[in-house]
This record gives sequence, structure tokens and C-alpha cells, in this order.
Amino acid sequence: MNPEEIFLNHQAFVRKTAGALARHYRLPDADAEDFISAVNLKLIADDYAVLRKFQGKSQVKTYLRAVISRALHDFRSRLWGRWRPSTAAERLGAVAETLDCLLSRDGHSLTEAINILIVNHKVEMSPAELEAIASKLPRRSPRRFEDESKMPDIEAPDRADDNVRIQEQGSQQELAETALRKALKQLPAEDQVILRMRYWDGFQIKAIAKALHLPPRPLYRRVERLNRKLRGMLEEAGVQADTIEGILD
Repeated sequence: MNPEEIFLNHQAFVRKTAGALARHYRLPDADAEDFISAVNLKLIADDYAVLRKFQGKSQVKTYLRAVISRALHDFRSRLWGRWRPSTAAERLGAVAETLDCLLSRDGHSLTEAINILIVNHKVEMSPAELEAIASKLPRRSPRRFEDESKMPDIEAPDRADDNVRIQEQGSQQELAETALRKALKQLPAEDQVILRMRYWDGFQIKAIAKALHLPPRPLYRRVERLNRKLRGMLEEAGVQADTIEGILD
């Protein structure tokens, strides 16, 4: 098989393997979807450069597993920026790394971090077990934020209204993101990759065409058609027009 055939014929395997790895490392659902997108982008970048390196010395699936594992390391590095989990956390495993991140990088209290792990990350461990893991992690200073009590008072007569608007915007954005991910899953694999490169990663059409080895001019029309289709799906899901414009701008 040529690189393109490998990519297209193993889409289900790639998604399943990347999804399983994301669950193992307790990535939230949104980050897991972004990771799967990043894996596909890595596989097709530079005219399938990674797949062209496959020499048949192992099974294709074995090679893809290795590529996906390396991609997860890169993805987590981008997700966490310059911050790195401690050596102790890495030794204790994925849950400890995430707990270390919540405590040391994000500055959550232990109680908050445990609730986030159980509720958001679906960690099936008791608070006592998580506290035991936390006790084995080194204490590191979290990022500093300006003390709100030291900041000047600013008169805000419409703060209640502002809070309502912020909550409404948050709900609308959450609805839009859920509807968008659901809509993307209904599209062919290559269309998903094109749209994720365009809207998640900010690629220009010419760059997408080059990466996917597609002629640019037809790709412009293809993206326009996909935009119209996405717009219709989002409208049916109840997403407001201005939110749709913000997504597809």
C-alpha cells in the first residue's frame, strides 16, 4: 500500500488507538478529540512523510501505534506548555501526572484537584487513594496571580447583568462546540481533517492543499461547500447565528 492508502485504510484503527491512549492518560473529551485530530495531521503532513518512512519491517499497525504514542508526548507538551510533571509523578503514572499538573501548574487546592479528577477526568479512585498519591508528589509553587484584594475597586453597576451575559455566552459556546464535534463526525475522514486544519489549527487553504497533496483551487470550493453544510448542521442544533459566524470566520 502507498502512504495515502495506509492513511485511508487505517482511519478506524488510528481513531480507536488514539482514543484509547487519550483515555488512559485521562485527557478530557475535548482534548481527546483534538489529539485525534493532531494524530491525523501528523500522518498527512508533508505529503504523508511519516507514513513514507514505513519500510515494512513490522506490521503497519505496530508502526502506527509507535507514531501515535510519540504524537501523544508532543501533544501533551503543547497542552502543558513549558510546565513538566515531576519525576515522581511520571514514575507513578498518568493519574499522578494530571494531579501534579492541577496542583503545581494550575494552583488548585488538593480538594479541588481531586474533584476535577473524579468529575471531569472520570478517574475511578477514591479521594483517599488520590490523597495518598498527592502525598508522594513534591511540593512546587503554582503560578502566581495578582491578589484581587490589592487591585483597585472598579465600579460595576451592571455586574449582575454582565454575569448573566457571560453565563449565556458560555452555554452557547458549549452548545456550539458540542454541535460542531458531532457534525464533524458525520463527515468523511478527509473532510474532517481539512476542517480541523482550517478551524482548529488555523491553516490557510494553500497550506492545507500542500499538506494533503490536493489542488488548491478545487479545495477552496470544497471548503465553501463544507462551510455551508456545517452552518446548516449548527443552525439545526440551535446554535445562534453570531456564534456560528465566530466559528466559521
